[in-house]
Amino acid sequence: MKDLLPFLGLNINGDLGPLTIYTRKNGRLVAFDRAPPLVPASPRQNDRRNLFAQAMKNWTAESPETKLLYRRVCDVLALCMLGHNLYIALSFNPDDSLLQTLRQQSCIYIPRPTVLQ
Repeated sequence: MKDLLPFLGLNINGDLGPLTIYTRKNGRLVAFDRAPPLVPASPRQNDRRNLFAQAMKNWTAESPETKLLYRRVCDVLALCMLGHNLYIALSFNPDDSLLQTLRQQSCIYIPRPTVLQ
């Protein structure tokens, strides 16, 4: 099945049916039997997942103008991430020094996202 995915024009990463699939650095797909967790997530893991979900909801609620600014900062500074990745990373960083550095180096003012703790 994994050999058919690129042929069909699909780039799958993660779980697909009974398989877990990822792409190696050389571009080759690796697939293996899905291995679900043996124990349920801990309360701390659930709390952290909820924070990530909240950060993504905050990003979704941002204006198109703010989203464009974050994307432009990533492009101007050639960051290996997308605008929403930068937004989420800054959501977990209460220190404003990184935000200030990004603003100075890109010459683009991006608003601070809500800090999650």
